[in-house]
Amino acid sequence: MTWSTKLGLQMYTRLLTHPKLYAVSQKFASLGSFLLSPRSQWMRLPTFTGWGLSKDLPRFAGKPFRERWGSKQVEKYTGGQVDTKTSKQVNTDTVKYDAVPVSPVSLFTTELSALSGHVYQTKHPTQSIIEFLVSRNIQKILLEPNTLDESLLQKANIEFTYETDPQILVGVTNALCGLADTGSVLEADGALHASLLPEIHIAILKSKDILPSLSDAIDLVKDKKAAVFITGPSRTADIEMTLTIGVHGPKEIHVFIENQEEEIASPNEHSSQTDTR
Repeated sequence: MTWSTKLGLQMYTRLLTHPKLYAVSQKFASLGSFLLSPRSQWMRLPTFTGWGLSKDLPRFAGKPFRERWGSKQVEKYTGGQVDTKTSKQVNTDTVKYDAVPVSPVSLFTTELSALSGHVYQTKHPTQSIIEFLVSRNIQKILLEPNTLDESLLQKANIEFTYETDPQILVGVTNALCGLADTGSVLEADGALHASLLPEIHIAILKSKDILPSLSDAIDLVKDKKAAVFITGPSRTADIEMTLTIGVHGPKEIHVFIENQEEEIASPNEHSSQTDTR
């Protein structure tokens, strides 16, 4: 690594770890980009290099995202009557909602299903997943440690490994939590290979760990080395705006919700929203 690269990374790290310094640098960057392109929201990059050709960039924002978003939320809920300098959080207690209360599990199921995800409720995750694997004629999985009852897998002649293998089609993980309002699951710590590399991702999620929204889950990841919120199968449309499934991640996601408290209905189809146990 060259000295200039090291210096650049050190400066970048310092900016990102000091919010006030980052805010000041963003304002200077916004001013500089305005001087470069005062009449357009886009900065026209020089075309004397191949990279600069048709690679125009938007001007830097004058305010950090949190500041801009906070102002929008205050305007939305209060009509601008709250001073954003003294009120950092909108009081939503006075906001009236017409929606009928929905359980976190039901809302999570609805949202993930809308994104082509599959949700199953079960009291016995390992057995339910074994039946799913058998129905797909899958005999080997990439397993996240301490996720399933491995003795049951062995009895069912399901091979498992902790090491990546391009021939394995299914990865099984233990989700840290779920987000009801988006149908997302949180995967944290470890290499995160099982949720990324195979074509099919199976996540186990306890019903009590389904939280209302992102703000309720932030504290769970503040000390994690790596974390990712997964919402539905992998999607991309960066090539000619053609939507493609499963290019940058799994083609399918199946979430088995472990529910020990409520009675589980029992239709015998894995394509349904409720599993057989």
